Amino acid sequence: MDPGKELVRLRKEKGLTLKALTELAGTTLDYIWAIDHGKLPGIEVASKLARVLDVPLDVFWANKSAK
Repeated sequence: MDPGKELVRLRKEKGLTLKALTELAGTTLDYIWAIDHGKLPGIEVASKLARVLDVPLDVFWANKSAK
């Protein structure tokens, strides 16, 4: 699963806007946008996103190399 696509899916599933997710995770809109478009998040941001979205931390890296 692509981390960006998974982030978009999870965000929408939780009913969060980009702005709301940014505020809850304590990061920037540019950083969330970059993840949405393929950038792998750093461990600190991934941890915050996982907490906000109530998902396991590895959701952002699972199967990244398996295509």
